[in-house]
Amino acid sequence: MYSGWITQRHTVNWLGAHQKFNKMAYRQLAPYVHMHWFPPLDRLQHFEGYNGPDGIKVKTIHRHEEPSHFYDPTSQSGPLLDDIENHYQSLAGALSEQNMVRAAFEAAWLAHTVTDGLTPAHHISYEESLNEMYRNGNHTFRKPRHKVIMQGETKLQTLQQNWQMWGGSGLLSMHIHFELGVAAAVIASNIRGEVKPAKLKTARKQGPAGFFQARARDIHRLHMYERFGQQSWTTELARTVRRRLAPAIVQAIAVEWILAAEEAGVARR
Repeated sequence: MYSGWITQRHTVNWLGAHQKFNKMAYRQLAPYVHMHWFPPLDRLQHFEGYNGPDGIKVKTIHRHEEPSHFYDPTSQSGPLLDDIENHYQSLAGALSEQNMVRAAFEAAWLAHTVTDGLTPAHHISYEESLNEMYRNGNHTFRKPRHKVIMQGETKLQTLQQNWQMWGGSGLLSMHIHFELGVAAAVIASNIRGEVKPAKLKTARKQGPAGFFQARARDIHRLHMYERFGQQSWTTELARTVRRRLAPAIVQAIAVEWILAAEEAGVARR
């Protein structure tokens, strides 16, 4: 998901869908969490953009150094589940110790991971396709941009592979177009992602990873990325983002934070 215009000096947070979801989720915490024991929103947002998972993309050369935020809801597989569990446990530990800097970092990265994992563009075999393109070309990594600019053995192969990456239905062009569309749909919207006691009760039984998996299955059944691939952005698809996808993401982030706060003993009883 889009996390704002990122440079080495600045992140335009108001353009970021991640920051928007975090802000909306943060508003859901007060009935369940003692807020003076939870990191302030501005500290949390500090660890988005350039200081978040997306910032690693402009700091590192090799893709294996980046966190993998792709998840297959059908097979329920992907390293993302381990990331959710690790950030969740680290957040609970930081809240228990009242280490607010660490808690802000873990809360932001947990939210980012959950958001990406629920985003339909992250439900495809993106990394498998990308790795296959790397294997088919004479690809070397010298700078971060080489992760997305293909290098074939010949000029023709270079052109063909970059078209597969950046063409009209290219692997990255579709991914970016979808995520920018989601950002455009939610930036000016008042997203409703209320956490109701019944939903929280269910989440406690499922646990942080189980709750995420259930939400990912629900979103996957909407076939949003398939609809986007067939018709690009439509009014109906944008409406689905605002009414179904965005509220589900906001609710999921808030629930994960609340569960961590409960485990740390800083939740309201």
